[in-house]
Amino acid sequence: MGVSRDDETFQVAVSVHEEHVTGMGATKQKQERVIYYYAEKKDATGVFIQPLNQNAFPSGEKTLVTDEEFFAKYRPEPLYFYNKVKVAMDAVESGLDKGQKALEHGRDNVAEKEFKKALAVDEKNVRAIFGLGTAYLSSDNKESALEVFEKIMSLEMSFSPRHKHMFNDFGMRLRKGGMFEQALQYYEKAAAQLKGDDENLYFNIGRANYDLKHYREAGEWLRKALSVNPGFAEAKKFLAGIDKYLDGEASQREEPTPGAA
Repeated sequence: MGVSRDDETFQVAVSVHEEHVTGMGATKQKQERVIYYYAEKKDATGVFIQPLNQNAFPSGEKTLVTDEEFFAKYRPEPLYFYNKVKVAMDAVESGLDKGQKALEHGRDNVAEKEFKKALAVDEKNVRAIFGLGTAYLSSDNKESALEVFEKIMSLEMSFSPRHKHMFNDFGMRLRKGGMFEQALQYYEKAAAQLKGDDENLYFNIGRANYDLKHYREAGEWLRKALSVNPGFAEAKKFLAGIDKYLDGEASQREEPTPGAA
C-alpha cells in the first residue's frame, strides 16, 4: 500500500536515489545509491523523516518536511517498510513490553534478556537502556549497572516528561543500591535538562545529597522543592530535621531522618 497527498496520517519507508560518479577517464561511470528513511505523518503540519540504522530501525534526529517536499523528493517503499522496518519496530516494541512485564514480576534475568534484544536492534533506545540498568540494579549486579549508568551519562538524551517515571525510578534504584555518587550525578543531569520545575526531582537531589552527608546542599534542594510545591509535606518534614541538625550544637546533634523517597 502506497501513500498519497489525501492521506491524513501514514507510516512508510521511503527512499532517495542519488547518483554519484566513480573512476576517471575511460573508467568513469555513474552509479546510483539508494538511501532509505522512515516517514511518518501525524497531522497537517507535514511529514517527519528519520534515518534508518543498519537494522532498518528508525534512529536519529527527525526532520519535518512539507507535504510538497515529501512527495517531490521521497519515493514511498511500502514493501521495504512491511518486510524490514515494521519487523524491526515490532521486535523492539515486543522486547520492551516483555522486559517491563518481567521487571514488574521480579524476573530480572528475563528482563535483562529482553532489553538486550531490543538494544541489538536499536542501540540508542532510551527505554531499553534504562530497563537494562534497572534489571541490573534489581539483581544487585552493580558492576553492570555502573556500565549502563556511564552510558546514560554520556548520551545526549532529553529527560522528557514522557519518561519521567522511568527516570525517577532508575535514580531511586541507584540510591537504594548504595550508589550515592552516581545517583546524585544522574539527578543533576536530569535537573540540568529539565524544562520547567519538578518538586519530586528536586526532593530526590536533596535526598541524594543527604545520603552523602551533604546536609547544607540537601537543605537547599529541599527548599527549591518547596518553592515549587509549598504543600510538599515530606519535603517540609525532611527540611525541618536538617535545619534542626545544622542549627544544633555539634555535641548534641542527631542525624536528621528523611521522608519517604
